[in-house]
Amino acid sequence: MTPYEALIVQAAGCPEDRADEVEEVMRDVLGHGTLDGLSRAAFDREARKAWALVQKGCPTHAGVKKGTVRLPEGRGRRARGQR
Repeated sequence: MTPYEALIVQAAGCPEDRADEVEEVMRDVLGHGTLDGLSRAAFDREARKAWALVQKGCPTHAGVKKGTVRLPEGRGRRARGQR
């Protein structure tokens, strides 16, 4: 497991064997080609978004922007009901 994958597992709570998919979505779908440019809070937030997309089986950024992909309860601003 790569260092990024370890951070993804910790931030998103995804299984280790799916962390590579999450990393790919973070880079290719969410547009973060260079993950080391993200703050830790931003990395964690984007990892949760990417994991939600992987779970949904819908690798489109449009789902996140329109709010159709929900983050796990208690994670992120939308899940807590804030805007």
